[in-house]
Amino acid sequence: MTSSDNPKLEQMVQDITTKVVEGLDSILLETVQAEISSALSKSLSNALKDGEFFRKVNDDMREGLEQIYGEIKKAKKDAAKGLTPEDTNELINQASDELDAILESTESATVKIMDIVEDHQERVINAGTLLQTFRTGGASKDNVNELIELNQKNQQDLMEIITALSFQDLTGQRIKKIITALKKIEEIVFNVYMSTGLKVRARDQEPGRDEKEIEKLATKTVKKLSKDKIKGSKLKGPQKGTSQDDVDDLLAQLGL
Repeated sequence: MTSSDNPKLEQMVQDITTKVVEGLDSILLETVQAEISSALSKSLSNALKDGEFFRKVNDDMREGLEQIYGEIKKAKKDAAKGLTPEDTNELINQASDELDAILESTESATVKIMDIVEDHQERVINAGTLLQTFRTGGASKDNVNELIELNQKNQQDLMEIITALSFQDLTGQRIKKIITALKKIEEIVFNVYMSTGLKVRARDQEPGRDEKEIEKLATKTVKKLSKDKIKGSKLKGPQKGTSQDDVDDLLAQLGL
């Protein structure tokens, strides 16, 4: 017997087929929706985690830059100590930093000393001429007074030279402040660069790693590196190029 010989059987087969197809459609639709929902949820979760991670890295860099700006601002403030607000504004407007002030004071003192030395050379020649008159016995009272006057002027010039050279004390203080500020800025830049670099590298190597764990590891590593860096510089004393070479080697080893 064929299905065409039994209309009821044919209808039954058709109904069953329709229900199976509808059931499969429903199952497939639910499966696809579940997979899409899961994929989107995972993608959004990763995006949020990445966003939070890089936001923290950005905050660290911003904090470091703020500290650098603070050090520069402090250096300028120290340079203007003891001056009136008008003098402070004038100083900041005329000199962008302490080095400009050092250059100005050094140049001014140098020019003044050179002028004094030139005048001194002329008086030495005049004094030599007067001394010749003493040797030949032709010196007068006026010659004696002139020689005394020349000697007094020479003494005044020497005092002016000493006064002009007093800029070196202020210059030394300014240079020390600059060195201190630069060392502090170098330390901040080093710590920020190492910290953010280590965090990004750890995240790239293990994307699923906990952010707090990455933060803790980076902080611990940076502290150790900073401590070793300071300890090494104290033990070695002043070095030319060695410190930077050590830092470069260290960065290369860490893949930064």
